[in-house]
Amino acid sequence: MAKGTRGFYKSSVARMDSAGRIVIPAEVREQLGIKSGERLVMRVTERGHLEAWTTEWGIKRAQEIVRQVVPEGVSMVDELIADRRAENAKDEAEFEESRRLRAVRERQANE
Repeated sequence: MAKGTRGFYKSSVARMDSAGRIVIPAEVREQLGIKSGERLVMRVTERGHLEAWTTEWGIKRAQEIVRQVVPEGVSMVDELIADRRAENAKDEAEFEESRRLRAVRERQANE
């Protein structure tokens, strides 16, 4: 958003109609790069301010946050699949062991 003469961001005024719609002024849409029909995410801050951003910006921001923790080139999906496969293999091994022990007990009980 463009800054005014004193370093503060310029303000714009919008009016809400009876259906609850607010028209975002053209200058603000241009400054934020909002296109007609684009979806916006909105929230009210603790101070009672309305914040709005495009879903595209939200996705990019989320990716930036994740990249602070997950290095480039690491696939969280691949890691999750590998973890699930390892857990599944462990579960199957435990199941087979319990089945083997049950068969041994049944044989011992029948002798």
